[in-house]
Amino acid sequence: MSVAAAFLAPNNLARAQTSGLQAIHGSASQTTQGNKTVITTQNGAGTSHSVLNWQSFSVPSGSVTQFNQPSANSTAINRVL
Repeated sequence: MSVAAAFLAPNNLARAQTSGLQAIHGSASQTTQGNKTVITTQNGAGTSHSVLNWQSFSVPSGSVTQFNQPSANSTAINRVL
């Protein structure tokens, strides 16, 4: 049983790119479909940035993580706890 679990672990990790999103300033949402994760942010009131906390954040080989922000001047500040 443990040998089978060892072979399954990498596949499960590849699907779990990010977890535990919490917007501290502004707002954010996350969608994942297959190997692509899209994070959409909104700036905090009166600023050009958002602040996001994550429990974990990784971009495994063969996957894509894309940030969609309100403008080219926007900044998403990310912290992994």
